Amino acid sequence: MAKESKGIRRLLTRELLAVLFVTSLTHFCGEILAPILPLYLRDGGVDPRTIGLMFSVMTVGIAISEVFWGWVVDRVDLKLAIFMGTVIYGIMITGLHFANSVPLLFLAFFIYGFSRSPIFIVGRWYMGVYAPPDMRALAMAIQATAISATQMVGGFSSGFIAKAWGFDVPLWIASGLAISAGLFLLAIGRWLNFKNHKQLTRETVPGASSSPSVGRDVKSYTLFLGLVGTLFFITFGIVLTYLPLFASEVVGNDTAKIGALFGIRGIVAVLTLIPLGRIADRGGKPRFLTLGLALGALSMAGIALSTTYAMLVVSVLLLSCASSLYFPTVTAMLAERIPVHWTGTAMGIYGLLEDVGWIIGPAVGGILWTTVGMRSPFVLGALVLVLAIPFFQVGIRRFGPKMQALQAQA
Repeated sequence: MAKESKGIRRLLTRELLAVLFVTSLTHFCGEILAPILPLYLRDGGVDPRTIGLMFSVMTVGIAISEVFWGWVVDRVDLKLAIFMGTVIYGIMITGLHFANSVPLLFLAFFIYGFSRSPIFIVGRWYMGVYAPPDMRALAMAIQATAISATQMVGGFSSGFIAKAWGFDVPLWIASGLAISAGLFLLAIGRWLNFKNHKQLTRETVPGASSSPSVGRDVKSYTLFLGLVGTLFFITFGIVLTYLPLFASEVVGNDTAKIGALFGIRGIVAVLTLIPLGRIADRGGKPRFLTLGLALGALSMAGIALSTTYAMLVVSVLLLSCASSLYFPTVTAMLAERIPVHWTGTAMGIYGLLEDVGWIIGPAVGGILWTTVGMRSPFVLGALVLVLAIPFFQVGIRRFGPKMQALQAQA
């Protein structure tokens, strides 16, 4: 216990706390918008299929940006990526308010996506590089917990704010907070000492190398986990885009209840992420990830079958548990196999493949919503996660023995 406490104290440096604060505050800006953006567009006269395409375009912006900023944090400066993902992101949020036509909304969503992704990269990169090897899933879980706390607050507050003062107020709040986060980092920057990660070695990390070359196995492993991410994010994209519309038009919930669904996700994540991350560090990451995929499939089936708000709440609880199992585990499994000089690039590639799923989910979901029915996007999400389980099992059997051998040598 004393050894674990000491490790946690080493983990929680000033720099890490600054990264946690800034990334969490910026994620809050996205979470306060998540429950209301589909409803905001619907009330503006945009049909569900076009809404899905707009969210796909947003994710195209995220995908392009993640690869670029993954490269930047490896070779330039972490603070540059944070500035882009805070101040510039906050400015771009205002474009969602001023865009007054469908073409301008498509453009605004693309720029919004491009400017928000650096924060995704920054958090994963920092935890992947600086967390002790035996605490990497815990570090990812701490980051995810901080973000989930903002999801909880953002979800609950968003619905009530929009119900009381309209959809524009959450947009202005999100914009102001994102800009403030970036200005805060600039103000305290001289007291922070972001170490030059190019000088780091990761002698204790299985499979790491001080050589600038990256082996084929590392690249294949990154691609494999990225494809798992693609499948998971097809579902993720469907939920973010169509859960508010489904709750409103099928189940008949008001804006406050819809926001509460997103807040409930945050509550469960806050309670479960760190304990599950610590257990995953002690062994069994593949089992945890498999269970996350299974619970995700069950939750999507539950949403598709929901006829009451209570059924939606139970399904969202399952979805949050699935995310708590999946997200810290998959990023820890990736980080433990890659050399330090390639961490940002690998996280960017993984993020890109997640984004491919995020693009597919809303686009295909919109077609299904319009042509088959409002429940069909969630049926698709359930089927995709069911298929993801054997795909992951086959892949992990290929990479697992080599991973265990490398870990035994560490």
